[in-house]
Amino acid sequence: MFAFLSLDQIGNVLGEIIIWWAQLVQGVPPDKLPLYAYVGFSIVVLLLWILVVRILPKTLAGLSWIILFAILLTPTTSLGTPPDIAPASISVVYGILLKDPAIIFNGLLPIMVVITVGCILGFIWQILRMGIDKTNKKHALNNANISQPSR
Repeated sequence: MFAFLSLDQIGNVLGEIIIWWAQLVQGVPPDKLPLYAYVGFSIVVLLLWILVVRILPKTLAGLSWIILFAILLTPTTSLGTPPDIAPASISVVYGILLKDPAIIFNGLLPIMVVITVGCILGFIWQILRMGIDKTNKKHALNNANISQPSR
């Protein structure tokens, strides 16, 4: 795609993107900007994940949604002086870089809780869906038997 564009054209496109971003975040307070950018780009990643999920089997697709959601959007507190809200996955990466197991597990725990809760909710949803489908099939068979004339 970019093979046919000159460096000037690429520079113009990047300049337009930067101007668009500056206008988009013009009224956002500077202390809230990282949170807005993080949530916004997480939503973009989740929307792009739709393209990947289409080729996966249904069960694996649902599980991948849960895992991606947990990695991207599970919150924890940052390690700074005023503890702010931060993504838990960044805490895990930070702990790996520092080789500190306490920080790693402190970041992994909320992610694992979100994955566990998501799997439990998915299981309950599947059980309910199976029950609804079974009831609908039973009603369809009863209606088909009633509408057929007796011989």
